[in-house]
Amino acid sequence: MKKIFTLFALVAMTLSMTAQTVYTDATTGLNFVITGENTAKIVAGDYSAMDDLEFSTVKQGTTTYKVTEIGDRVFKNCKYLVIFAMEDDNTPVTIGEEAFAGCESLETCIISNCQEIKKKAFVGCSVFEGDGPMMVKIVGDSAFAGCPQFQIQSLTYNCRKTLTSIGAYAFEGTKVGVSNHIYLGDGQDMHIGENAFKSVTGAEEVWCGFKSLTYDGDKSPLDDIKDQIIKVRLLSTLEAIPAKFFAGVSNAIFNTIQGITISVDDVSLDNLKTIGDSAFAGCTTLSNVSINHIFGSSLTTIGADAFNGCSAVTTFVLPASLTTIGDRAFAGLSNLSQITANMTTPPAINANVFNDCGDISKITLKVDDANYDTYNAANVWKNFKLQRQSGLWAITFDGHDINKATIKVLNSANDEVLDESQITDGTTVKFEITPAPGYINKQTPEPMVITGDEYIAIDLYAIVYRHRCVALGGHGSFVYKKNGVDFVPEIIGSNYSEYEYGTQLEVTVVPAAGYRFVKWRSGASNNNPTQYISFVKSITSPNAARFRSNFTYLDYFSDLEAEFEVDPATGVDNIATEGKAVKRFINGQMVIEKNGKLYNALGAEIR
Repeated sequence: MKKIFTLFALVAMTLSMTAQTVYTDATTGLNFVITGENTAKIVAGDYSAMDDLEFSTVKQGTTTYKVTEIGDRVFKNCKYLVIFAMEDDNTPVTIGEEAFAGCESLETCIISNCQEIKKKAFVGCSVFEGDGPMMVKIVGDSAFAGCPQFQIQSLTYNCRKTLTSIGAYAFEGTKVGVSNHIYLGDGQDMHIGENAFKSVTGAEEVWCGFKSLTYDGDKSPLDDIKDQIIKVRLLSTLEAIPAKFFAGVSNAIFNTIQGITISVDDVSLDNLKTIGDSAFAGCTTLSNVSINHIFGSSLTTIGADAFNGCSAVTTFVLPASLTTIGDRAFAGLSNLSQITANMTTPPAINANVFNDCGDISKITLKVDDANYDTYNAANVWKNFKLQRQSGLWAITFDGHDINKATIKVLNSANDEVLDESQITDGTTVKFEITPAPGYINKQTPEPMVITGDEYIAIDLYAIVYRHRCVALGGHGSFVYKKNGVDFVPEIIGSNYSEYEYGTQLEVTVVPAAGYRFVKWRSGASNNNPTQYISFVKSITSPNAARFRSNFTYLDYFSDLEAEFEVDPATGVDNIATEGKAVKRFINGQMVIEKNGKLYNALGAEIR
């Protein structure tokens, strides 16, 4: 029994909802149904003869109701209706589907607080100009399609703070208006359906103040009017610019402004966080000033192809907040000459980000001095002509044993010693290289004009000295101490040995048996049998041929030549043969001839 009662209750409720009582307002003749305690909805009736309607309420008996809705198709094809007005700012009103469709004489429709205009509400109103409701939030599909006199400017300006949704084909075949401006938001999120501006005329200027915007379909809502647009104003309320939104708007001047009613131009879009893929692709008139104001202090993401083909841009500044740059984001900026990057950490990017920008090694990339090394090591970024934002260049020296020299960078104009890490652009510099003792510089760089960071290789060569001790006639030998320690020299070539700079060599001559040391023929300043040699000779005019591949420079010390004579105590006087002894030299060797026989210096008979 309970189930049956519930069923009857549902049927009764349904009947009461579908069979609402229709009343007629005595003043206007409009039919209405009561929708709330003090609200009503206008419904269909015989309104074909009406030409002028101005009201905001209807009355049943002694009760007055505020009209909040004009039902579907209520005034459809009312060909004599010219003026329709509901001027009550406090009562929100909805206009139903096709409510005024086909009202071919309708010129003015004023609804002060109209919040929603449903599908095809004014379709075919051929002379309707639309004196702009103030509070519209939603414009339905084809709401004003086929209204060639309807002025979009009035509605979008008056509703710039409230309008959140524009349906597909909403303004098809309409015109913009006297000033040719379209206003898209002022701080709110918006959505636009496909072809909303199809066949719209007079769309010369677009003001974009939405916070974010989405749209249906693959093409931008502006695609149908992009060839008409000659000016785009970007408001500081922007937080996200959707993909492709301005793509192909190639005849327009872009500028940024504080607000629609605040005439401050060229402000930074400091609320903008995201620029979608291809958002400005092909905007060949986008200027340096505009792009730099678009890159505000909150921007984190620049999508793929976002500025592809913006060929008028020659320089721009990337904000510190930027973390992501999509593929080909700046491709085709064929005149790009300089970028300033304020990010502490360079975003990871692919090389195609700057495709078709020419040789990027010739494009200046200015970075904060503190971030210079980071960019200089970062993929792609390091390929630019890096420059510190201070405007100073650095010279880095490298090479073999570079720490073995003192290097000064001098201003060629006045010989002022410069800080090699802070050289003003365009300065002509020269170099002063002072090798440490024992080293020699192969070549000092020529003076140069500094127009970028320079990497200069300077190789230092260790000096080695070739020296030999010669016992003339072979009548002796030598013992050696190197830096006070006994050692045997390594013989190279023609009895030479090599010594490093600073080596202290002690050489003592040892005569062969039967000989005695006479003197040093060369290489010594006295005739002491022991000589001390310090290998510290300076080199003032290096010989290029003596620089060797192992980074040594070969120099020579004078040979130390010892001369000997036969020791009388052990030599020819001990030959046990009578007769006079005569010295002779055969093949460079001294021999003694006595009594027709030859003896060596030790007295042994040779033959």
